[in-house]
Amino acid sequence: MKVYQVLLAEDDASNAAIVINFLERYNFLVTHVNNGVSALAKLRGNEFDLFVCDIMMPHMDGLSLLEKAKEYLHHTPTIMLTSAGEKEVILRAVHSGVAAYLLKPVTETTLLEKIFSLLHMTKESLIDKKTLPLQIAFQSNSISEIEMKLSGCPWRKDKGQIYEQFSHFLAGRSTFTELKIIIDSDFFMEGKALPILEDFLGTLAKKTQIRSKNIQIESGVLKRLKPSLKDFECLKDVFII
Repeated sequence: MKVYQVLLAEDDASNAAIVINFLERYNFLVTHVNNGVSALAKLRGNEFDLFVCDIMMPHMDGLSLLEKAKEYLHHTPTIMLTSAGEKEVILRAVHSGVAAYLLKPVTETTLLEKIFSLLHMTKESLIDKKTLPLQIAFQSNSISEIEMKLSGCPWRKDKGQIYEQFSHFLAGRSTFTELKIIIDSDFFMEGKALPILEDFLGTLAKKTQIRSKNIQIESGVLKRLKPSLKDFECLKDVFII
């Protein structure tokens, strides 16, 4: 199942939080910047499925940004966020290639309706992560090996949840030096799944005798992502099947 990459350019922190909370409840990963210059830099170096942009921003306003970013937005629809009374600006935005606009404050219903239309999404392609709570199961395969199964979707605010449950299972036993992790594909509905895993492995190395070279991860998703793991110090050293 796809995780949609969204770039949000919004200088108002409260408005940005509303959009991020709406989207990241579902299978969207939002990259947030608070000015047009930073947004242009992100568009130059990355690919996004959707660009959500405020009109009034510091350093470079939304309309100027759209003009400068045309070559990077050929295949990326743009939703412009605007306030009531900016009709002339809306017209300019439409002529600049904006696919849709929304009046602030944004509501979840109107935002999702626009996104469904622009990205040609179906109800089946939208995943509510609250319906997939993280489940962690353990078993001892031998005196030295633990098997851990991760299913469901982690919540980024509970960053230490996996290690906390692991340490409870370990309960002071120091004989375990090997770990097998089986990860269900739903785990990767969270856009920050890789940093969450990296954090767990890093904590594991600091607090137990289990090292990355003695960890095996069974995950079809992670196996496909293996070429992109070079920036993760712990994940790149584990054995992935």
